[in-house]
Amino acid sequence: IFKSGGTIQVYYDDANGVRKPVLPTSYTLTKDLPNDETIDITMNISESMFNDMATKKLIVVYSGVIGSEPSVSVATTEITEDLNYFKAPGGLFTAQLNWGETAVDIKMANSLMSEESNGCGVTAIGSGDLTLHDVYPGTYAIGASAEGYEDLDDNISDAISLYVTAVKARKTEQIVINNKYLYANLGKSGHIADIFITRPEPNEPPQVEVIPTIPSTSSSSNYGGSSSYSTPHYSFSSPGYTSGRSSHTSTTVNNPPMCSSDSCHCLPCKYEILSYLNQSRLGPISGADVKLYKASQENDVNRELLYEGKTFTSSKIDEAGVINLPVPYPQQTTYSLEEQALLDAIADYDGDFILEVSGGFDIDADDNFEVDSSFTQVNGKLHLILSKQRLLQNDYKVNILTEIAYQLSQDLLGSNYDKVRLQTRLDDIASRVLIEKLYPSADQPLGRDDLFYWLPMAHKDWLVKPYDETLKPIVDKIYAGEDIYDDAYDYVYRQLAVEFSSVPIVKSQWFKVDENITSGSLIGEIGVASEGKSSVKSYSLSGSDKFHIDNEGKVYLEDNATLDYETTTNYQLTLKATNDEGDSKPVTLYVVLQNILDAPEDTGFSGGVISEDAQSGTEAGKISFNEGATPIERIVIGGADKDSFTIDMDGTIRVSDNAKFDYESKLSAKITLQAFNSLGGSRVVNITFGITDAVDIPIVQTLDTHLKEDATVGQEVGVVTILSNDPLLSVELSGSGSENFEIDIDGVLRVSNSATLDYESRMNFVLQLQAINIQGKSRAGTIVIRIDNVADVVELEKTVLRMIERSDTSTEIGQIKVKQEGASPITGYRLIGSASDKFSIDSSGMINVIDNSISQTNQEYFNLFVVAINDEGESLKQRLIIYIDTRRPILGVLNTYVYEDATSNTSLGVVPLQSSPTPITNIRLEGSGADNFTIDTNRELKVASGAILDYEALVNYTLRVIATNEVGDSDAKSIYVRVVDKDDTIKIKGFSTSISESIAPNTTIGLVSTLSLGGKTIQSYELSGSGSENFSIDDSGIVTISNSAVFNNVNSPRYHMALVAVDTQGIKSKAVYIDINVVADMNEIAKVSDANIKIKEDVGAGTVVGRVVVESKKYIVEQMWLSGTGYEKFIINTDGTIKLNQEVDYENIQKYNLSVFARNALGISSGATLHVDIEDINEAPIFTSSNNVSQPENQTSAITLSATDEDGDSLVY
Repeated sequence: IFKSGGTIQVYYDDANGVRKPVLPTSYTLTKDLPNDETIDITMNISESMFNDMATKKLIVVYSGVIGSEPSVSVATTEITEDLNYFKAPGGLFTAQLNWGETAVDIKMANSLMSEESNGCGVTAIGSGDLTLHDVYPGTYAIGASAEGYEDLDDNISDAISLYVTAVKARKTEQIVINNKYLYANLGKSGHIADIFITRPEPNEPPQVEVIPTIPSTSSSSNYGGSSSYSTPHYSFSSPGYTSGRSSHTSTTVNNPPMCSSDSCHCLPCKYEILSYLNQSRLGPISGADVKLYKASQENDVNRELLYEGKTFTSSKIDEAGVINLPVPYPQQTTYSLEEQALLDAIADYDGDFILEVSGGFDIDADDNFEVDSSFTQVNGKLHLILSKQRLLQNDYKVNILTEIAYQLSQDLLGSNYDKVRLQTRLDDIASRVLIEKLYPSADQPLGRDDLFYWLPMAHKDWLVKPYDETLKPIVDKIYAGEDIYDDAYDYVYRQLAVEFSSVPIVKSQWFKVDENITSGSLIGEIGVASEGKSSVKSYSLSGSDKFHIDNEGKVYLEDNATLDYETTTNYQLTLKATNDEGDSKPVTLYVVLQNILDAPEDTGFSGGVISEDAQSGTEAGKISFNEGATPIERIVIGGADKDSFTIDMDGTIRVSDNAKFDYESKLSAKITLQAFNSLGGSRVVNITFGITDAVDIPIVQTLDTHLKEDATVGQEVGVVTILSNDPLLSVELSGSGSENFEIDIDGVLRVSNSATLDYESRMNFVLQLQAINIQGKSRAGTIVIRIDNVADVVELEKTVLRMIERSDTSTEIGQIKVKQEGASPITGYRLIGSASDKFSIDSSGMINVIDNSISQTNQEYFNLFVVAINDEGESLKQRLIIYIDTRRPILGVLNTYVYEDATSNTSLGVVPLQSSPTPITNIRLEGSGADNFTIDTNRELKVASGAILDYEALVNYTLRVIATNEVGDSDAKSIYVRVVDKDDTIKIKGFSTSISESIAPNTTIGLVSTLSLGGKTIQSYELSGSGSENFSIDDSGIVTISNSAVFNNVNSPRYHMALVAVDTQGIKSKAVYIDINVVADMNEIAKVSDANIKIKEDVGAGTVVGRVVVESKKYIVEQMWLSGTGYEKFIINTDGTIKLNQEVDYENIQKYNLSVFARNALGISSGATLHVDIEDINEAPIFTSSNNVSQPENQTSAITLSATDEDGDSLVY
């Protein structure tokens, strides 16, 4: 719903690509506009606007509130002549900025990330290529700046494109935005585009749009001049100003080249947003019941329900399961009745809440990000213990981990509620089940918030214990409605991680340190969840050169490294542990700095609005700083408008002598501030000042008033306030419908002689008024005239009716509700809608069926409109909803299991029955494997006589059940039967290990584990797969290196082989896998020998002067290089040959002591020593006296000659 008070503006692009408004001011909505209603906006469009362009485009932008949720702007629509509507796709997103001009170094920044990207073709959205984080609804900026841009020609921006790739349900769409005017601010730290996330309607998940900013001379952005959007920012807009935003042309293009491994190394190339907020998930649970109550009232029969409703019912992954609690957004100022009631109920309560979700259907039970062909019924409940902070932020999800946490925390709820102990319990559970933080914040360690950020389709690998073996059985019990307390306790406290992983399991770590910690200090010590099958041998740490970790897991600040809170507030490092079996999964180590007040710290800003006629010295605002450890010495102003301001040492910002503000051309001024003391500088603070209009030309204030539709000619409508220092010369009224009104120079608005006012035809007028004085014409002020209805035509109410499917023709199903008949009797009705031909309506408003084939299977309800007619005209259309009921049986979904050795007639459960007005007379099963089961008219499913159930052959059966009563067959519903394994076959376990490429034949590398024999005897093992000929396995399961094995780390770094055990009957077990990693033999790294060479100082550049011996048996030498003082004098080739690169001089340097390195496929050699001795040669003397003498004739004089010798030898003349 577009809300009353929202504004609509219409733009067009002229021939030069400049975006201009068609209307002089925006159109203001004077009533709520649901998505099934329209408004008419009348505007004047001339051919000259488009300058004979073939395609004429109008861009319509709505700004305001959608439903009950505020937003800066909503999705924009571009209308072309053939009415193609563009809507950016939703789903998983990556955004990429590409440019084709090599002379430009472009920097990118994004407000979702804490670092900049320099010279790389990817702008990151999210927090990592292995991380799928939720993103709050809001606007996220993409900024770019280019060095050297001013030196290039204006066509540079034609080489720049913003690509946005959307992935939804595994299908990829892409749009490209490439318009020169979008990049007008390059070189000025331009804000070039937004990723905009909002909810377009209540009960729907966030949608993602790409919104390039419209640059203009009066553009006011909420982003500062810095290319980094992680800095603090204070922004103050001028009154009444709304920045315009627009989507632009969408084009299908080939995927742009993503950041390759050898391109920039600045950011990972995959960054994704998963736009799932406030959902109930095993997979998405559609149509479930939702309850919200206080944690202190758990188990209280008289507890107060703060909310009761349902999750959103849908068959779309990103819609199903959405929980729409009536919680206002933080910036919201007006509340619905439901929102106000919830806020009042929790105002004096500071504890936790319980969110309970029960029933419904899981539409993606296998978590493959695709909707299942048939849904899984949920018979159990999920709970979330929700803090007040997260509730008010609308920031939560309900999942199997939150249910486990609830099960294990019930002793701290209800009458025993203990907020502090509950927080500790939930944090502890999170640390026991997760290896990595999920909540996108480094401000706190792994804890309770990470539980509800867990998504089954994205984060199964982030669990300490494997999902399929440990958590999936608990999920199945939730489907079946069974108690899970014991399972939850086992999962968290009893099951050991080492049972499931041979490699170490390390969890995300969080260390907090003071920024002034001394170099070399211990930061913290790593805790390991499980060492695996052998002890941890080493740890590795990457992501910053300021830290290192030893083999005991102790993390240190490097020698000579320092930390600075003002530069970096936290470090996110990648941590791994290694044992004999291999490496752990990488997790994040957070090093969070605590600020020690050394450099200044900004603490706030006041002011921010200045008049265009402000005089030099006028105070514009004041910023405050904590001075730090020493007094502030200076405050530096930067930014685009730095010359317009000065700043005092107390933080007072004043207008400078050079300031020239003009409200009509620029609505804001932007500066940056940074304070310094003797220990360093504060963070850079961005400030935007709003510029206000000085009263020179008139100012027309807004008028919003009501007028009845039967108003008479000359009746006063209202008085518009016009501010002017000079006498008004005239006023001009314009806008659609302005002919119905007239206004005098005093601002008195009246009904005109030609007025035609009719509420049913037009409910409001939005006009523009401009006033003119000797200084010029004012900006247009808005006049909103709301027409009030006078009862003349009929007024209807919303009507909801029900009918039985396949009702006979002419069956009456109900009558339309009339709220008010109007000035004359109703003479007829008219139905509107795509299904209106299935029904008729008579003059009394009675609805009759005219299509006897209507079936609930095809349509559960019809959404129509109806209008009533009397002598005064037609009523406004009103909604008519007709629900389709059935008298056929309505079944539910059954999810059950059976042991593979179950006997005939074993009961497997009863298919749910929602309704059947008459007894079920027949019921049948369909689907592959249905002959293994029977079902009776009481809907009880049993194992059939002669059934063959074998876990090793088939694990899951998906059947269809159809019941029949005297009316007919029900719709088919699904039955899911999971076969449970029994120990009747041989089960073995594979392994993984690493070997050296020089390993000797017959070396034992592993032993196959036997999990169960199932009463059988293993006769032999069979190993297959590429490279399996390099290995042997004996009858006892010992794997060794074969005699003919040859390994090469470069050509074959890994072997993945299938292994089966064969019993005495020749029956093979289920295949498992052996993984062998081949490690390079470090003896094969290139070796360089030390060398000494002598050269004469007169040798020319390019001459071969010596050679070092380099040895690399298996691999070619790919590169050799020199280092040390003077290395640039020489060049070394990959064969060790050394050439002179620049001339040498014995008199300057007699000896060079250099290091030599070589690199082959296995790595870099250790450095060898190269000594180069320079031999002297006898240099000729050089005369230093003048060789020109001026001597008068006929006179005698003495001339003194002088010379020098570079070698210092004595001279003879």
